[in-house]
Amino acid sequence: MKMLLISGLLLTVLSGTVYGQQYGSIGLFAESDRSAWCVKGTGFYPVEMWIMCLPGMNGQICAEFGVRYPSNVIESTITPNDALISVVIGSLNGGISVCYVECQYDWHWNYHQTLWVADGTRTSCEIVANMKTGAYQFANCLDGCPIEPAIKYQNLYINYDSTEPECNKSFLGERSWGAIKEMFD
Repeated sequence: MKMLLISGLLLTVLSGTVYGQQYGSIGLFAESDRSAWCVKGTGFYPVEMWIMCLPGMNGQICAEFGVRYPSNVIESTITPNDALISVVIGSLNGGISVCYVECQYDWHWNYHQTLWVADGTRTSCEIVANMKTGAYQFANCLDGCPIEPAIKYQNLYINYDSTEPECNKSFLGERSWGAIKEMFD
């Protein structure tokens, strides 16, 4: 029975890994190295937000998405990754389509934005569908640049402590295979 449970868990982990590699991800981060996605301050305070993408196994040449800002967050300075982006249609808060100078195969940032938090209400900024097209998706680097789904990777949590569940990595992402087996012993 234990072996059956372990086999099922392994299959779940591996299928998630394969899916994560097949399609790309897009997320919001508080640090350019993707180490934080939760921020907490007092009073009226600034927050840095990085919009970052991880291409799928066929690379990425374009991204289409939007950003939903909560009512206690004021949008401020937006810095596009000019070295990477060649075409922009739309805006972050209404829906945007961006294409790159060349195909991307690793994590990259599209935009860096300074936000101002007006109060201590717990909220989040999140990746949403482009309001004009109803999708968040990528164009990959195969012939004809076919469209594929994008996976929402991470929200930016406002007024959250780093110890809260939303701010920690998933339990499988931080454990070795040995530690997972020990859960069933």
